[in-house]
Amino acid sequence: MADADSLLQLGIFVERNFFDASLCSDLRAIMCSAPANKALVVKDRSYLVDVAQRRTTLASVSASTAAVATRKLLTILPRLESHYSTKLESCASPEFLIYREGDHFRAHADTYPDPKLPPEVHLRKISAVVFLNSQSERLSVDSYSGGYLTFYNLAKNPTWQTYRFKLSGEQGLLVAFPSSVFHEVTPVTRGERFTIVSWFYSSHHDTREANNGANE
Repeated sequence: MADADSLLQLGIFVERNFFDASLCSDLRAIMCSAPANKALVVKDRSYLVDVAQRRTTLASVSASTAAVATRKLLTILPRLESHYSTKLESCASPEFLIYREGDHFRAHADTYPDPKLPPEVHLRKISAVVFLNSQSERLSVDSYSGGYLTFYNLAKNPTWQTYRFKLSGEQGLLVAFPSSVFHEVTPVTRGERFTIVSWFYSSHHDTREANNGANE
């Protein structure tokens, strides 16, 4: 396990206290009381439920709540452009996710060069995760255990020890990484893990170049 400072050293954009403690608490309460559905995965040209691949709950919060998160995320767009030396245009409406005991998301990338993917998936350039509560292997209020956000192959010359990076979640922490990076959420073993996820979109021109390069 490692913290956000170690992830930053590997070139990933991180910001602690991106959401303050009060906002995190308010959003968790809203998510717990909101209608909920099983989260979907993308297969071919469709979105569908596949609990073997992804088992988590998607809270259907109000448009005004989603707008609060979207406005906050858009404030970092210029810094992400600078950090990753890429042009970004907008971000997707965030997903509000609750992982309960046993919930997980197996290793995947948020975009990849497959013509069967929906168009908006091809436009994903940077993925963003905001943790609304902290991870702890000790019993504590509003924390969870397990549920590591795990990255693969971040180092330029990975070794057996550095091939997989398991991040310990912190309340208010934002992590933004290239959407092509393989990552997973390991099964939650205790409590409830609350996160917000979104994707920053590139221009059509950037996406076309990336796809052409990947297909060569």
